[in-house]
Amino acid sequence: MAAAIILLARPGAAQDPGSGTVLASVEDELGGVLVGATVTLVEVPSQTTYDGVTDSKGIVSFEGLARGEYLIRAASPGFKTLERHLTIDRNRARPLKLQLKIDLSESVDVKERKRPAPAREKIDQNADAVAIDDDLLAGVPMSVGSDRVVDFLSHFLSPALGSVSIVMDGQEVSDLTLPPGAIDELHVNKNPYSAEYRRPGRARIEVLSQNGSKSHHHADGSLVFSNSGLSAKGPFMIEKPPLQQWMGDGTFSGPLHRWNGSYLFAGSVFDDQTTGVVNAVTIRGPFRAVLPQQRTEGVGRARLDLGPIDRLKLTLKYDYQSKHEVNGGVGGLVLPELAYDSDTIVHTVRFNAHTILSATSVNDTLVSVERPTEAIGNAASGPMMVVNGAFKGGVDQHFRRDEALRLEFQDIATQFRGSHTLRFGGRLRPLFGTVTDASNFGGTFEFANLDMFAAGRPYVYRVSQGTPTIDYGHHVADGFFQDEVRLRPDFSLMLGARYDFESEIHDYNNIAPRMAFAFAPGQQKTNFRGGFGVFYDRLGESAAEQFWLYDGRRTRTLVMTDPSFPNAFAAGAERIAASSRYTLAPDVSAPYLVQTGVSVEHELWRKTKARSGRVRSGVVAVEYSHTRGVDLLRARDL
Repeated sequence: MAAAIILLARPGAAQDPGSGTVLASVEDELGGVLVGATVTLVEVPSQTTYDGVTDSKGIVSFEGLARGEYLIRAASPGFKTLERHLTIDRNRARPLKLQLKIDLSESVDVKERKRPAPAREKIDQNADAVAIDDDLLAGVPMSVGSDRVVDFLSHFLSPALGSVSIVMDGQEVSDLTLPPGAIDELHVNKNPYSAEYRRPGRARIEVLSQNGSKSHHHADGSLVFSNSGLSAKGPFMIEKPPLQQWMGDGTFSGPLHRWNGSYLFAGSVFDDQTTGVVNAVTIRGPFRAVLPQQRTEGVGRARLDLGPIDRLKLTLKYDYQSKHEVNGGVGGLVLPELAYDSDTIVHTVRFNAHTILSATSVNDTLVSVERPTEAIGNAASGPMMVVNGAFKGGVDQHFRRDEALRLEFQDIATQFRGSHTLRFGGRLRPLFGTVTDASNFGGTFEFANLDMFAAGRPYVYRVSQGTPTIDYGHHVADGFFQDEVRLRPDFSLMLGARYDFESEIHDYNNIAPRMAFAFAPGQQKTNFRGGFGVFYDRLGESAAEQFWLYDGRRTRTLVMTDPSFPNAFAAGAERIAASSRYTLAPDVSAPYLVQTGVSVEHELWRKTKARSGRVRSGVVAVEYSHTRGVDLLRARDL
């Protein structure tokens, strides 16, 4: 489309230097008039300007013009501005037709916004911390679960520090039930001596979850498929075993403008259909079999973020995790008759409230409810036979049912007072569960070799007896206080303390001091760090369940030497070698680690990623740390 400007100068009037008249008609390409178009006439020598606006007929007039050179300019919304030169003389008018084209371009102002560079004088900006953001995780074809995250980051963790703690959005969790699209960042060894956390930095993985976009709707997904028909046969294979794997994940998020918030839905599924290859020896000779097996895992998240007022942000998160296994435990010397199925389902709801109380005070509240259920195997109808070096057969002895209700209440406050940053809070985590563990209630005969099995002469028989179901409670609580103060522009000091409580351990003096410092003199290219901390560990739910179940009153494990077969009790109780039970020492105390460390860091380069604005830097660090374990837990055979 275009617009036309038709100009008419009257010849008679051109003889008078001040009587020239110009008529301008503004039209589009189809002949439609453009009302309200702006027309400007500029006398070139004097730069005198005459402005006009087209009327309802698309016409504008200029009168009393002197002869000479002019520049005419026409503009209308949605059209490109057009300029032409025009000459008015005494002889005749020179009609000029101008074409205005529609403006198809859009003006967008882009402002560069960089994230601040790491402040090396801060306690939590240690260079030996490992950070993995969503740019690295995006498109990675793996179903993210707790075990895979730990394996992925195991090179940055210290096995000498024991079990790994997973902290998701400030909450310590037993499993990471997040799909890849719901993870924003992963951190290891960030602020290793912080009083807020139970475990040291090299035994802690911090996870920041992704929220929805507040500006646009976004969706992505991926699917990875593998089949044995697409792979070659191994050189030692008689035939290719069937194999089929596929994994997929997807994310959908967007804004909720009415509530000043956003939403996010993410999920991931992994399905592995493979085979268990049995290569055993029975009394009938070599036994080979292939049993189809299937393992399916799924995780999902639904997240809702709302900001009803500027000082309050509410977050509601629902997490789902499921694991399903068919014909598990078969392969090698284990015969197909010992196959068992298992199912695990976990539902979790979390509610967070982030409140800005004042310009110097912030409060974060968390309420969490988790409901896990687990079912493994079935009740045994007979014994299992184990022939050393030959096979394992009979009746499978896996049988467990587990239900629990985990609650958590957490409140953490942050206050800024001059050069001080105070952070303090506490958590209460009650757990109520019911567990049924009737594993090996059918008993297990063990034979030295095939000849002894053929003769019916086992050398040992193990069986569990009693009441396999208990209701229990396992409760933990903790509190902390931390003060990070900047004593100088290049020197920061953090002092804090933490207290941990566990209901099974009657040791109530578990106060853990923490201290760290950071010194970045000069241009902050080289900085020095150090710290000291005491880190208390816990007994844990699984160990506590052992004491409750196998305490000798509810359930016991009998071990009989040279039993009769197939009825182990036919010869009487005189062959019972032991009746094992588990008990907790009355004077047991909470185990803890004492860790100290110093380091020197030097920054080699620094750059900012254009897409995300994240600051990247190359740093070389030399660190020395010393860790000592005190009152570590162990099991003793008495």
